Amino acid sequence: MADYKQNHSTPPDMSKLKSVVIDSRTRIYVPLNMDPEKARDRYWANRGVARPDKARV
Repeated sequence: MADYKQNHSTPPDMSKLKSVVIDSRTRIYVPLNMDPEKARDRYWANRGVARPDKARV
């Protein structure tokens, strides 16, 4: 039998991350020094859709 490498990943260190609420169902984690508003903009830009709260303006 062949020996396979075990899939091993370490969880991220949550003490170095902060939670940013995107909407009522979505939360992302970003580095402590990142601006939460910039993180939200990047999230919506990566989805290819207009940000809901800015689309109404």
